Amino acid sequence: MLFDPASTDHGIGEGSDRGQPCALAPSRRRPASGFLTLPAVAHDVPSTAFLKFREPASVTALVERQFRYGPLRAYDVKNPTSAADAFQQAFFAWYRRQVPATFQRLTFAPVLFDSAAVLEYTEHCDSSQTSADDPTPLFFGIELPDDHVYAMAPVADQLRAAHPLLLRTVISAIFRAGAQTMWIRAPDWFMYEFSCWYWDGDESITDKDAAELLKDRFDDGEALARFLPSSVRPVIQPDDMSPEFRVVRCRPQYADYLSPSGLRALRNRLTGLPRRVCTALLALEALMPTHRKRDILHISYFTNPVYAPCTLVYQWNGWTEELLDIHYDNAGNSGDGTTYLGFSPLASTSKAIRTQYTDWAHALRVLACLDTLLSLVSVPLY
Repeated sequence: MLFDPASTDHGIGEGSDRGQPCALAPSRRRPASGFLTLPAVAHDVPSTAFLKFREPASVTALVERQFRYGPLRAYDVKNPTSAADAFQQAFFAWYRRQVPATFQRLTFAPVLFDSAAVLEYTEHCDSSQTSADDPTPLFFGIELPDDHVYAMAPVADQLRAAHPLLLRTVISAIFRAGAQTMWIRAPDWFMYEFSCWYWDGDESITDKDAAELLKDRFDDGEALARFLPSSVRPVIQPDDMSPEFRVVRCRPQYADYLSPSGLRALRNRLTGLPRRVCTALLALEALMPTHRKRDILHISYFTNPVYAPCTLVYQWNGWTEELLDIHYDNAGNSGDGTTYLGFSPLASTSKAIRTQYTDWAHALRVLACLDTLLSLVSVPLY
């Protein structure tokens, strides 16, 4: 803004000649005609600049060990701007080689975070775990960006007709694969949530005991009958979709499930969808016993994920919709929910690096087989 150097308390009609100074005013009080000019700048002078901070020595040392002892390939890196950028390019190139096909049911994505970002997420989670004292500068994480719901009822009758234990075997395989890799929201979750809201958390409650609990809530007998186990279980979690144990063991009890030899014998007698389900089950069964670890993703810091990589319902009805809405509302009101499953510190020793990548590759193979099975036994809602 250009200012008039004349004093503001002089009237125009007083005849004073102090309106224009005789001497040249300072630069901040120049007259309106005294514009400042800029010197000419050569065209080869850059108009923008890139400010780059030096990476911590711990990041550079960790990346160097990852390339030296891990399966990362240098030729996957193109024009890196830093050591972390080079590692990021090589890591995601390795990941794409493990999962060449897109997943049809599972929705997740690998992410790489530094320690500051991980600390921000773990500090705001309702958990005793925190990464504040972890010296690792880089972390691997799993992002769950969305929650897609699939129904199993349209396929369940075909599996029941093929063999009475085939549907239960499918549920068992989904549970055990999820225990090794990523938890899948299945009909048992909806049954448990319903029991917490209406049956004091007792999933095995009888109609008589449930009616006793609910009689103070409902005056109408017909309304109360809708909340009894005999009315709710068949539409949320039928008996043949309930695993025998909540804590999934490494090996199923073959008295209630089909063994691999039983699956092979059954597959030879089947055609169509049930035969493909048996093939997918055998592929998944062949992978899981080869690894005895429960958590092969090496998640050290779990957050509170709002979404699941896949949500399975027996059928989409008012109960399942209501329970999901309550879950999302509670997560939004609590403020501690995230879209990340958890974070794993990147290993820094040669043996640990090789073990970590071997386990991650195995987990991705299990997830690929699990996704194939899920695509056969479920259908999209829309």
